[in-house]
Order: sequence, then structure tokens, then C-alpha cells
Amino acid sequence: MSCKIYLMEKFQSYVAISAAVLTPLLALVTITSHILNYRLARRKRNDDLFNRRYEFLLQFEKLWRSTGSEKNGATRMMLEWDDLAPYIDEAQYLFGNDCKAFKNL
Repeated sequence: MSCKIYLMEKFQSYVAISAAVLTPLLALVTITSHILNYRLARRKRNDDLFNRRYEFLLQFEKLWRSTGSEKNGATRMMLEWDDLAPYIDEAQYLFGNDCKAFKNL
């Protein structure tokens, strides 16, 4: 009977030691996982922003190429302010302070 009690106490001490070692290890794994997740989310946000900016560039280029001479395939002679206003607002949203100077022209 004393052997059984000894083994039970030994097992409880192993459980306590393993819990003391595994708790910080689990915390480190969790922190590492969160750091990697943050980096991935930041890269994805930058990629999404690039894609939105590129799509904006393609739309504006299509509008810009639609102006000029009709013999070159243009649909309008020139752009009016009303044509550019939505693009300027979207550019200010996408590009930030870099476009504020162009809005006041």
C-alpha cells in the first residue's frame, strides 16, 4: 500500500512539474502565433490596398484615354470638373495626404 501512495505522490509531482514547464511554453507558442497572424494580416492589408489602388489607376486611365480626338477612338473631347470629382475623392481616400494638394487646384 505504501508503494501505491509513493507512486501516486510521484505522479502528482510530475504533473505539477510538467504544468509549470508547459504553461510558459504554451504562452510562447500563443504569442508567436499572434505575431505571425499580425504580420500576415498586415501584408494582406497592404496587398489589398495595392489592388484597390491599381484598380483605381486602370479605371482612371480608361477615363483619360476616352478623351481627345475621335479619330483615335475617344468618346469625348475633354474632361470636365464633374467628371474628375469622384476620382479625386476616391484618390484622396486611397492615397491619403498625397492627393490633398491636387483637390485645391
